[in-house]
Amino acid sequence: MATENYEVKRTSLQSAVVSERVLSETSTTRLVLKPELVVNPNNPDAKVKITLVHQRKSPKGTWEEAATIPFSTLKSGEEVKMPLHSEQTLELFHQLDNLFTIATKGKIGYGKTSLVVGREEEVIKTDAGRAKVIKLLLAKGYSDHIWNMLVTAYPDLATQLSYARIHAERQRSLEEFRQNLGQRRGEDWWQDFFERNKWIFGYGLRYQILRPVQSQPHYGGQTVSGKGTEKGDFLKRTEAQVKFTVLVEI
Repeated sequence: MATENYEVKRTSLQSAVVSERVLSETSTTRLVLKPELVVNPNNPDAKVKITLVHQRKSPKGTWEEAATIPFSTLKSGEEVKMPLHSEQTLELFHQLDNLFTIATKGKIGYGKTSLVVGREEEVIKTDAGRAKVIKLLLAKGYSDHIWNMLVTAYPDLATQLSYARIHAERQRSLEEFRQNLGQRRGEDWWQDFFERNKWIFGYGLRYQILRPVQSQPHYGGQTVSGKGTEKGDFLKRTEAQVKFTVLVEI
């Protein structure tokens, strides 16, 4: 099944017209399908109605519909036929399958709506449908699955996206730091800020790679009177064969 685009225009709360589909075409004639989506309260599964139209090309190059014959004028023994050869029948089946998919699963808003019908892998390849499909998958909670597939299929791209995300998050943190420097924030606020942004210590302290050991550590012991202990903000250590303790005070 090839990917196809459909334009749908709502005409009422119970109906919508779909862009015409050409079932077959020659240089002078063509067979056109005119679909409509409907809400049938008596039979909810009957969601589509169609009209088949035979058209001829005029001398001006425009397509014109052949004159119609009202069935009410037919006399006994008379009939009107529109035979379809096998390829036309197959294309009609294909279009009906797509139309029922749209009527069942498509979200049709007011005015005009553009819908894409096709295999998932083909829809994702199309420029028009790619963003919509990704947003739909994210909205349905498939973000972890998408990321895992991206890491497996395109590890270099996943790494670049990770670095870009980290860079963007750290830019926001630095902007938050800058905006709050003159706000007379209390020590508790800065304690929370640095807890959320421990990476700053690794960049600020001579680019040492630091690992957290304890937040708000107690230094020393207390005397019997309860005095003598000191409480810091962060206790860290360097990463190397010989490790050094780093005391961080706000």
